[in-house]
Amino acid sequence: MSKPVSEAFVLATLSLARGSIETGEPYYQPQDYAVAAQEGCDEAAEEVRREGVTPDVLHLVGLVVREAAKCTAGDFEAVLLLRRLAQIEGRPADFESALAEYDALDKSLPI
Repeated sequence: MSKPVSEAFVLATLSLARGSIETGEPYYQPQDYAVAAQEGCDEAAEEVRREGVTPDVLHLVGLVVREAAKCTAGDFEAVLLLRRLAQIEGRPADFESALAEYDALDKSLPI
């Protein structure tokens, strides 16, 4: 059985995810998908604060962090987010596993 993850670690991961999302600002108008990913991070953080670290909340966190990983400026940021998510989900958090998960993500973004 994996060690339970702390609420602080989950909130820090959501904050990191939100900050890693590339919106295009200040050079371009923010893309809707990037703004939606940031809002998803905010909503998930609010759920963590309200409900705590429950299985349903962690499922939401997983969805939000994976979406944020698709919106980062670079691969390294995305892999870092996925490594932290693996820790949250109690999976192996090695670089190779996170890179394989990143490679498997559908990175097509709405136009």
